[in-house]
Amino acid sequence: MRCSPRPSLLASALAALLVALPVATPAAAQLNVALGRPVTLVGTFGVLRPASGWDPADPPAAASTVVDGVFRPEGTLWTQGTVWWDAAVQGSTNNAIIVDLGSSRNITAVTLQADDNDFYQLAYRVGAADPWTVLGNFGAPGGFGMVTRGPLPTAFTASQIRLMGVGGDGFYSVSEFQAIVATPEPASLALMGTGLAGLGLAGWRRRAHGPSARR
Repeated sequence: MRCSPRPSLLASALAALLVALPVATPAAAQLNVALGRPVTLVGTFGVLRPASGWDPADPPAAASTVVDGVFRPEGTLWTQGTVWWDAAVQGSTNNAIIVDLGSSRNITAVTLQADDNDFYQLAYRVGAADPWTVLGNFGAPGGFGMVTRGPLPTAFTASQIRLMGVGGDGFYSVSEFQAIVATPEPASLALMGTGLAGLGLAGWRRRAHGPSARR
């Protein structure tokens, strides 16, 4: 004797799926892809011009602190725990901080903590041999010492990012840079997996209890 599909089981599975799918749409989470990435310093850092007025100054921090995820307290002196340079010193005019992201990433926001009265240029490239593309400048917000700019929304794809001092008093300092991408939250991915599993279960039940099944 042929048996008909079991409406109660199919209805329950489909109802569960319809409930799960809207919730399972991936939500955008923020991921700092610059965190812990290699940083290269190009130029001369930690040297002051004669009679600068800032002597004695602390040695510059390690390059890795630029992407360690830690912001200095706002207003921290520009030479304390930062990567700093004096553009008036020979070999420091075109200093650059290069962050290697490891692979091409779609950046949606950037944040920079740097000295208050200077401008910092952000440039990027996809391949290590590609020319740099200038995205724009972080402005000089004023205040004193280290000041955070951002997070600032943007949209570009890069595997490397370059920071340079391009205006101000020539005493440059950077303490933190972050590059944000949007990524699905793990919980949302798990819910989506549950919804897809429910769809597979409903299909299996239809095959197992469909018109061709016999008692």
